[in-house]
Amino acid sequence: MFLEGKVHKIKSNFYYVQTREGLYTCKARGKLKSKGRILVGDLVTITPDRNLTGVIEEIKPRKNELTRPPVANLDQVIVFLAARQPDINCYMLDKLLVQIEAKNLPSVICINKMDLSSPQEMEDIVSVYCGAGYKVILMSLVTKEGLSDLIDILHDKTTVLAGPSGTGKSSFINSIRQGYSLQTGAVSKKTGRGRHTTRHVELLPLKEGKGEIVDTPGFSRLEISHISSQELPWLFPEIKRLMGQCKFSSCLHKAEPGCCVKEELARGSISPRRYENYLQILEEIQEKERNFI
Repeated sequence: MFLEGKVHKIKSNFYYVQTREGLYTCKARGKLKSKGRILVGDLVTITPDRNLTGVIEEIKPRKNELTRPPVANLDQVIVFLAARQPDINCYMLDKLLVQIEAKNLPSVICINKMDLSSPQEMEDIVSVYCGAGYKVILMSLVTKEGLSDLIDILHDKTTVLAGPSGTGKSSFINSIRQGYSLQTGAVSKKTGRGRHTTRHVELLPLKEGKGEIVDTPGFSRLEISHISSQELPWLFPEIKRLMGQCKFSSCLHKAEPGCCVKEELARGSISPRRYENYLQILEEIQEKERNFI
């Protein structure tokens, strides 16, 4: 007899698979044993054994996957930031958004800890990212501002929370799902960065089966991989809207004549900050391309 289920957690070479008959602790069969072959979120077929143990026999085709965090079959990504402690790093944010866009996943930007700031202080960032086409939610777990808006977005979806450590991802999950008690941590006074409190990727079911949420280890550094310089403009929504309008079809919107992106930048319809981050990411990719050649 076989059972189908979804991988909810991977820890110490064990795979925790949720099936209609319960949560099974599984090992992987044969070639599936290689590290990273099975991801949290994978739909799998298992051979059940006694005492809710089993063996994973097959991984079903994925509709998508992320490498960092390593998770599969997502519906959306919520990028968690903090208005303060740690402060927002827009370059890191744009690199993360590029990776999400490359996977064709919808993303929502959530700015937590608004009890330490004000909407006026966040106005510039909200304007930039809303103008680029992203939904931005201002939230505080202390005052509950914006909390219901974020919860509504989770309904009937598999959502990954991504973003720097210390921004409140685990605290958010603790606040909306009674029975969870994920470890939380403060921001280091010395570095201004959050301490990592989530040690592994785990898929957590929400109330009454109304969706699932993934808590992931935070990041302090992101690498752009498997994205070419020609692909990058398509991963900035405000640039993507203008594709095909430049004088040259191969325009990278850097220094080429007849560039409509540079024209819109001069008109103020594209954020200078986002454009500078685009150029910085482009240079990083081109440097790798030069080294590869």
